Amino acid sequence: MKFRIVIPTFNSAKTLPAAVESALAQEHDDFFVVVSDNGSTDGSAEYLRGVSHPRLQSVLNEEKLPKTENWNRAFSQGPAAEYLVMLHSDDVLYPQALQRIDETLRRFPDAVMVFGNHDRLAVDGGTVISKSCWPLAYCVDHTEFARMQLASNNVSVVGATFRADAFQRIGGFDRQYDYVQDLLIYDSMSKLGPVAYSPHKFGQYRDTPIRPAVAPLWAREQMKWIALATSELPASLRRRMIKAHAAGEIDKLHREAPEAVKAFVAELAQQGIQPGSVKAMRRFQRVTALALKLKASLFSLCSR
Repeated sequence: MKFRIVIPTFNSAKTLPAAVESALAQEHDDFFVVVSDNGSTDGSAEYLRGVSHPRLQSVLNEEKLPKTENWNRAFSQGPAAEYLVMLHSDDVLYPQALQRIDETLRRFPDAVMVFGNHDRLAVDGGTVISKSCWPLAYCVDHTEFARMQLASNNVSVVGATFRADAFQRIGGFDRQYDYVQDLLIYDSMSKLGPVAYSPHKFGQYRDTPIRPAVAPLWAREQMKWIALATSELPASLRRRMIKAHAAGEIDKLHREAPEAVKAFVAELAQQGIQPGSVKAMRRFQRVTALALKLKASLFSLCSR
């Protein structure tokens, strides 16, 4: 089997049906769908019990695990496949998603990971906001991919695809992280082989807001990841990247959990981090990301 679409879920009864239906509606003839429920109590399990489809396996786990553990459990279930396709239970895939991923893999057969773009879906699921995308495909090695990720997280989680043997070699998602474990696995995958980008939109990402209680934890994990991800950069570039991301996290906290800003800034100061301005941060990241994408696209085009 070529593709296994994996949907980890917990208490997502309102959005899970749309995710499952979109996965089963793929216009591709070689795929399977696995939904792993993490002990939901909101009717998700009852919904899954009522869905019968030859391409679907619903795993109803009574034991509730931490989020990252549940993701790893979900990715370990179901029939063997060459590639694992990630889908959150509040997002949806477009019918041509697997076709687009397959096209990208045929163009870049050595890629261990493929990602594309998405449109934004309102929380209520009633409004779709079209998102502009980088228009040229590319395939990059770890060094180039890591710099792209630091300049601006380019990977759309909707339909992000991993080569199964590479995913197993890594050992799955890093259990030390609860909120940015996806960023860690993208970086780990890129160390095992090229990462390919498709300019097509694979689906819709739901704009579910971060809970105020979670926002500070998310910001701390983000900075922990940045410190790790920039460790191989020249000192001057590393400082600039860290300052830029610190400014971005403070800006997000002002919107999501303003009461946590003061403590977060104090923590950064203890680590010797002086955040830059948000305006300068955005300009630096925008210009850097544009330059890296252009370079990668031109190189991939010329190497065909």
